[in-house]
Amino acid sequence: METVSGRAPGEGRVSKSAKIMAVVGVLLLAVAFYALRAGNVNDVTDRTDYKAKLKCRACDHEFTAELQTAARAPFKCANCGKMTAWQLWQCNQCGTTFVPDPVGDPPHPPIMVGCPKCSSSLTGMVPVK
Repeated sequence: METVSGRAPGEGRVSKSAKIMAVVGVLLLAVAFYALRAGNVNDVTDRTDYKAKLKCRACDHEFTAELQTAARAPFKCANCGKMTAWQLWQCNQCGTTFVPDPVGDPPHPPIMVGCPKCSSSLTGMVPVK
């Protein structure tokens, strides 16, 4: 008995299990391809250090230091050796660079810092290039 297509019933059909196996195979290939191409996607988030511009409150020396993310200010000055270096901030309004006065006990940098020159709140840590 032939159908309109000229084939016997069931002839040329792919079984359901064969379709499932093909889909699983394609997914496995996609996962393998992604894993090989992606490498270590956590290169940025695995970092434990960063560079920062610091200024010593004792001798006014400005320098760049590589700091650990767990380290807390104050830091050791590269010039005088005292533990009086803090991260340098910059006003995005007028361009003034400054070290904000520490707050609290133990001393730590304030969360919100206004510019000492123009009082703008558009401030942030000086970027390291």
